[in-house]
Amino acid sequence: MVEVACYAPAINATVFPSQTSTLVWASSPYANYADYAWYVNFGSGSSGSSNRYGSSAVRLVRGGQ
Repeated sequence: MVEVACYAPAINATVFPSQTSTLVWASSPYANYADYAWYVNFGSGSSGSSNRYGSSAVRLVRGGQ
């Protein structure tokens, strides 16, 4: 999750000390285009969608219990 109190990177570096990539793919596909997926930009705190042909990091997370 983007840390609103932080910028460049927009992530809590204490909780995620190894954040090396700013663009991280989300697991959710973009509904209107099969070749697109959502991403989070931890450099700026923004999010959006892009084609999945580029190489970016993936963050593994566990769902709530």
